Amino acid sequence: MAGACTLLVVVSPSCPICARMRVTWPARFAAWVDSVGGDVRPLWLSEGGRDALVAFIEGFRLDGIQFAYLARGRTIHGYNVLGVLGTPTLYLVDPGGLVQSGLVGDAFPPINLSRAVCGS
Repeated sequence: MAGACTLLVVVSPSCPICARMRVTWPARFAAWVDSVGGDVRPLWLSEGGRDALVAFIEGFRLDGIQFAYLARGRTIHGYNVLGVLGTPTLYLVDPGGLVQSGLVGDAFPPINLSRAVCGS
C-alpha cells in the first residue's frame, strides 16, 4: 500500500534520549526515509503541554516535523491509551491510519516492513 505514512514519535521534555534526538533526528530520519523509498511524515507528540513542548524544541533544526502535545492533566491517561510505556516510542502508521509497528526507544521501524507499507 503506497502513499503517505506517518511516523508518530512520542517524546517527553524530561527524557534524555528524546533530548539527544533533537540533534540526531534530521540526519537519521532522512537516511531511514531514503531506505524506505516512500513518503513518511513525522509527527512528534509530547506530554507536558504547549509551553513545555515549545521550550523543548526551541533552537533546534527540526524542519518538516509536525508537533502536537497532550493537554495538561491528561498526560498519564493519554499515554496509557496509546500504549506508551516509556519515551521515546515510535509508531509507524500506514496511509489508511492503521498502526503497523510500535517500538520503544529511538530505533526506526524495520526497513522491510516500512518499505512494504510506505514504499513507492
